[in-house]
Amino acid sequence: FEVGDGPEYPILIYITVTFDAGAHGTFAGAQQQTTERVRRGTVLDATTVPTANANAGYAFTGWTPSNPVGHTVLAAITFTAQFDAREIGINVDNDGDITVTVPEGDSYNVDSNGTIVITLPDADPEDNITVTLPNNNWNYEISEDDDGNIIVIITRPATPGPGPGGPVGGGGGITVLPDTQVPLDPAPERFFAPYHNAFLVGSPDGTVRPQANITRAEVATILFRLLNDEFRASVWSQSNNFTDVSSDAWFNNAISTMSNAGIITGNNGAFRPNDAVTRAEFAAMIARFFTEFEAEDVSYFVDIEGNWAEDYINLIAQFGWIQGAGDGTFNPNAQMTRAEAAAIVNRMLERVIDGQDGLLYGRTRFPDVTNANAWYYLYLQEATHSTLFERQENGRVVWTTILPHLDWTVLERPHSTPRAIEAARQVQMEAADDVA
Repeated sequence: FEVGDGPEYPILIYITVTFDAGAHGTFAGAQQQTTERVRRGTVLDATTVPTANANAGYAFTGWTPSNPVGHTVLAAITFTAQFDAREIGINVDNDGDITVTVPEGDSYNVDSNGTIVITLPDADPEDNITVTLPNNNWNYEISEDDDGNIIVIITRPATPGPGPGGPVGGGGGITVLPDTQVPLDPAPERFFAPYHNAFLVGSPDGTVRPQANITRAEVATILFRLLNDEFRASVWSQSNNFTDVSSDAWFNNAISTMSNAGIITGNNGAFRPNDAVTRAEFAAMIARFFTEFEAEDVSYFVDIEGNWAEDYINLIAQFGWIQGAGDGTFNPNAQMTRAEAAAIVNRMLERVIDGQDGLLYGRTRFPDVTNANAWYYLYLQEATHSTLFERQENGRVVWTTILPHLDWTVLERPHSTPRAIEAARQVQMEAADDVA
């Protein structure tokens, strides 16, 4: 007989398909791996694929390199189960910034009461979800919404107060105000100029010293410089009743004018110009511009009740300009830093930069403000530069031109007049044209 005679029988080829439970799961019987031998060309279906059970704190999300169901087996292959950590964390750092950590692909939002709602769309009610909170004052509950998504509802400490963002104006993060307090519009443009001129200057060594204290005289000078021309002229003064502010002091015009406007006060006849300003004092100086408003009967911070500046603090917290340390405190008697002062002023004047893209090349590089992730980085960029800008739909600003600094000294000499700033501003703009 010859080769080829007789009936033909197909050659059956079997291939091993391996299923691996990965680092964060197991299969039935606590197995880590299981195999199936199937004929070449088999299309895998759900009955062939084992159920991957997630370890505590994880949720099954799929397989790599692809979903086994529907796969045509032509060669040996291993499918590995993938899991996402169902770990949710709330962290409050030393600057008061709140970081919300959620599994990849999930989202969260903050409602008007400060409640953080995290949506886990692909979670299952039986998933193990680990929630780590800063302390026992925070609470959470896990439930299911109308769309079948698992949600984690995290409530912050019950004490009313602003959200994260750093002590007296730290970083960004979540700022939450009760609905009843949002509509107030203090209209700071009634008092302050629309120009975005630098109001903080560096030290002779080229540093800004963001964490250094700021003095009472420096704060009075900042506010004085930022006034609009009309209001400054209406309250202009070069004399005061303070025993420690002489007529030849560099800050005399600023302190005299701000005292005449009722914005700053002294104690026992003295102003203490070279003392570091406290958080309470700074809040009071800002709030005195807006005396027609009254703070609502709610305390934003647990440590200001009975403080002489309680109403002032609550008022500008109500405006959203100051924020606490994330633990419900304000620390009214602590000394204000230069970075904190810059943050508050920028918020009040709506001079908040729209992220890194809002800056321009050619800006001054300060050796002690190099960390672009620092909560105060953008606040100090705005505070130390004079610019033209465009306002975005979100209310934040994008620089379009960096200007030469305005010569503020024309307002600070013994024989200065309030209108001298107008000529200085013209010189500034002409110099900008020359540079352009």
